[in-house]
Amino acid sequence: ANALIGETAESPAPSGLAPRAPRGAPEPFVHRELAVGLEETAEFRVARRLIGPGGENVKFIAHECPGTRLELRGEGANPWNGLQSGPLVLHIRARDAATADAALKLASELVEHVKEERAAALAGEEGE
Repeated sequence: ANALIGETAESPAPSGLAPRAPRGAPEPFVHRELAVGLEETAEFRVARRLIGPGGENVKFIAHECPGTRLELRGEGANPWNGLQSGPLVLHIRARDAATADAALKLASELVEHVKEERAAALAGEEGE
């Protein structure tokens, strides 16, 4: 028959979608990066604010953009591994450009929100 490698006659690729890679072959991913532009400090934990309580911010983006993986890298991103250095960057991995771009938009909105929280926190400290 005309079955593609890795496909069976019972599960053809849905029309309009590219066929899946053969089993064992890595699937291609689309990557995006977003520089956070804020430094982690003891007074304002940027990484914790970005990730959210229990990872809820990252989980929200992953839920809104299925198949997306977000990873925060840089200074303060992983308190259990003090080896990370450099500026904070959100790395986004998705199966297609549209999903990666949608996740990038949500991540950008999250970063802007955290920047606003930080500005408000710093303004509050100066007023004391």
